[in-house]
Amino acid sequence: AIQLSKLLGAFLLGLTSMTVLSVASHLLLGAEWGPPVGVAILVVALVLAAMGVMSLVAVFAHTAEQAGNYQAVVAIVLGLSGGGFFPIPGDAAVLRVVTSLSPHGWFLRGMNSLAASDAWSAVLPAAGAILLFGAVTATPALVLQRRRSSW
Repeated sequence: AIQLSKLLGAFLLGLTSMTVLSVASHLLLGAEWGPPVGVAILVVALVLAAMGVMSLVAVFAHTAEQAGNYQAVVAIVLGLSGGGFFPIPGDAAVLRVVTSLSPHGWFLRGMNSLAASDAWSAVLPAAGAILLFGAVTATPALVLQRRRSSW
């Protein structure tokens, strides 16, 4: 129950943070995010993927402080590799592969697809890839956590 409530809290915090970011950037900076349904799908997928990867990282930590440090490093590496800090050139084949391994890269692809087509359904391939990333990281986290709990 404790772990489930922590996950629910993380989900709500992530969802609230991304919602505030998108609404504030729209109102204060004039940012256009595209159709709200498409943006919501991408945001929910990204928050779920973040929960999966952070759960996996936390399984390997021995203290809460260590988990926070590991998670910060992983978040920065994924953000860098996904193009969250600087644009990744489209003609660099190796870098395109690296961005495909990051939920951040898929989020940005989804936002680009949304801007190009203006149809919310354009985000579905990117959202699927983000959710797959979340499932691939959450599954071993659940297995390892159950093994740890049974010892």
